[in-house]
Order: sequence, then C-alpha cells, then structure tokens
Amino acid sequence: MLRRAARARSGITLTEILISIMIMGVGVISLATLFPLGLIRLRNAQRMSRGALLAESAISDLGTRNLLSKVSFTDSYISPWYVSPSGAFDPWVQDTPAYGAGAIDTSKTGADGVGAYSGDTSFPPTRSAGPGLPVAYDPLWRCITGIYPDALSGTGYETRFGSGIGFVRPDGTTAASVHGLQRISNLQANINDVTAVPASLSSYGATAATVRQNTLSVMQTFISPEDIVLQDPKGTYIDPNNTPSRLGSPSPVVPDMTTSGSPENDWRFTWFFTGQQSDLSNGTVFDGDVVVCENRPFGLDPVTAPYGNTYQVTGETVVEAVWGYSTSLGVVVGTDGSGNNIGYGNASSQRTVWLRWPASMPDPDVKVGGFIADVTYERSAAIIRAGRFPSFYSGQRCHWYQIAKKTEATAETISLGGEVGAYRRMTVWLTTPLRAQSLLMTPSGGGAATPAHPEAALIMPSVVNVYPRTIYTR
Repeated sequence: MLRRAARARSGITLTEILISIMIMGVGVISLATLFPLGLIRLRNAQRMSRGALLAESAISDLGTRNLLSKVSFTDSYISPWYVSPSGAFDPWVQDTPAYGAGAIDTSKTGADGVGAYSGDTSFPPTRSAGPGLPVAYDPLWRCITGIYPDALSGTGYETRFGSGIGFVRPDGTTAASVHGLQRISNLQANINDVTAVPASLSSYGATAATVRQNTLSVMQTFISPEDIVLQDPKGTYIDPNNTPSRLGSPSPVVPDMTTSGSPENDWRFTWFFTGQQSDLSNGTVFDGDVVVCENRPFGLDPVTAPYGNTYQVTGETVVEAVWGYSTSLGVVVGTDGSGNNIGYGNASSQRTVWLRWPASMPDPDVKVGGFIADVTYERSAAIIRAGRFPSFYSGQRCHWYQIAKKTEATAETISLGGEVGAYRRMTVWLTTPLRAQSLLMTPSGGGAATPAHPEAALIMPSVVNVYPRTIYTR
C-alpha cells in the first residue's frame, strides 16, 4: 500500500493580512462613528422632550397663575414701568412713539397706538378693530438683568426685544422698521442686588423682601430645573438665595452648593412668550408662541454698531431681511411717487428669505433646523398711515420660522442705498410659507425687484423650539 506524503501547507500571505486589517479597520471606524452620532441623537431627543415638557408647563403656568391678566399690566403698583409722561398705558394695545415720550400723542404722528387711551376720548386710537400689538412677555430677562424701562424720565436702557437699531441700515432719513417689540413684564424682580430696590418699585412701597420673593417666583416659573447630577457645565447659572447673587458654571457631575448648604438653582432650559392680544375689545385671549431656549444668555453689551454706538442684548442678533424675496413682482399693489411699481414677490418666493448685514459685524449663527423670527416693528404711526405697509401685511409683527436649508455667507454685490461699508448676505429657505412678506419695488424703467424699505430678522441660536398657542386669562 502506497502512502502519499503530506502536502506542506503554506502560511497566510502578507497581502491577506493587509486586506484583513483593512476590513477590520473599516468596521472599527464604522462602529466608532456610531457613538458620536448616538450622542447627537440622544441630545436632540433630550432637547425635544424637555422642550415639549417645558412648553406644556409654561402653558399651565400661564393659565393657572393668570400671568397675562390685563389688570396686572395696567395697575401702576404691580407694573409701575408702564407709566409715560402723559399717563399710564397698556403695552398690549399701545406703545409710546419713543423712549420717554408720552403714550397719548396729540400730534397724531407718533406711536401706532391702538385701543383705549387711558379714557382720554379727545385723542381717539389709530384703529379700533383687530388684534393688539405684538410683544415679548419676558419676565425672566428683566429679572436676571434687573433692567426695567423708566418711560417717565427716559433714562437707562429700553432694551426692546429684537431691536435692530444701530445694526440695520436706516431707511433714508427715517429709522428703519426695526425698533423691536416691547419686552414686557408684570413681575417685580431684581436679583442683581436684592438690597437695592429699583426706583420704579420703591416709589410704590416695595421692599427688598418683596422683590426677593418675586425673584424666586420668576425663577420657579420660567425655568426648567436641571437634574442635580446631569448638569451642563457650559451654562451660566444664578443663585437668588445669596446676596449678592453668584455666577458660575456648576460641575457636570455634582451640583454646586451655596454657603448655606442649599443647592444652587441650576437650570438649562427657559421659556418666554411672544404674541398679541387677539382682539382689542377682549383682553382675555392672546395668540402667540411659547419659545423654549437652551442655555440662553442674559445680558446687555455696549457695542460700536455700524450705525452708531448702542447696546445689544446678548444672544439676540438682528439683521436686515427681505421676507419673500424674488427678482420680479408676483403681486402689484400700486406705484410710489416716482412711478415705481410696488408689490410682493412671486409665489415661488413664499419660503425664501434674504438676509443682509454689514461686513463689520460677525456672520450670524444661522443653522439648518434653527429658528429665525420676523420682528419687523414700525413705531411711527405716521409712516404706517403713509402706506409703507399696504395690503394685509402688518408693520408690527412677530412670526417664527424654522430653517430648512441655507446658502453660505458671501459678499453682497447689490447696493440698496444707505449702506455703510461692505455688506454680506445669505439666503435661507423655511419649512413653512411666510405669514408676511416684505414690500418690493421695481423701477419704472425696468429692472430687478429690491426691498422698498428695511425690515428685520432676529437670530437666536439658543431657541430649541417654538410652540404656537392660544392663551386664555381670567
């Protein structure tokens, strides 16, 4: 019987080893990419769930605490900052023509006041039908900064919500319609130094104890307390239990403890409300949006703006916007004194926004999935009556939109008049159609459409989500 010799086996070649290493490397890298993606998904899920819970909590607080009760805004003891040189006014339906000016305008050219003029029938309102003025109900900002408007003397800082004064080019010799909404509050609070009661409050007998209590009430209502272990070290946190209050970033593992042994009021999510009284004759119904923010900054920064020195609210960047921009008009509503056609963009532009800003400003932080707001607000009734905002598009509005896509920021090539230095631009597309469009103008001799006047867009990177709601009060 013949036996065959065993055949020698060859080993694994270097080529096979390299191919195996490559396959294993691709698999490891693929697995490694899943971890950051998973963390991003978890963070987004947490933001959405926390935002939804906070929005429901906000709506409950607005109703059960009766926070939007009209009496609390018109009572000079509760809200003494709505008293102008010509008398008290209701910020939901009336505005002053300028900071420190009277709410009752005898010249009939000032604020676009609507509703009742404090019972003074000799000066009828601009209009007596329709909704009230859009405002930002933002007691937390007032609480943390301690800045309250003093319209009687016109001193201090008005700090309106979404103001573009100083940053958006003027409209010829007239200030552009970027004055910002009234940032209102009916809660007395000041945590910067609770031993010093603001003058507008002390004149009505408020004490440090009452201010301190109202501060805690504001903090409990407009924030979402953070888990004492899972804290975000990037946020800024304020403790109203200490005098003076302390600022700091807590540990991401354990809560910061005050000297008294009580845990600090740590929070990451906050909310405010933008909206308007639904009807001038009914002060119990309000339409608007509950805006939820994550790590929202609170402050006021003195800046050298392109159009003069001013103050900028931290975290609120305002740029010029053309809402519904297109190169041609889709709807013509008339002509101006020079024979130029005036109207609105075509149907394809109903989700398109053109953003412009001076090159001396940092590029705004615009992100896909983020939110921008149309905060166009004309304070002068004379300009509104002159037809700057024809048709049904109001010259005073606050509409929130989510960004679907955008272009990269680039140098502006078109001059619209009144610019200071070079400009930059960006085009964004929205997830929903526009609720109001900018007025466009085409030259009588032909040419591309351009905005008839500057309007404003507010960019707040801290906004997580916006929840439209109707609020009822008692």
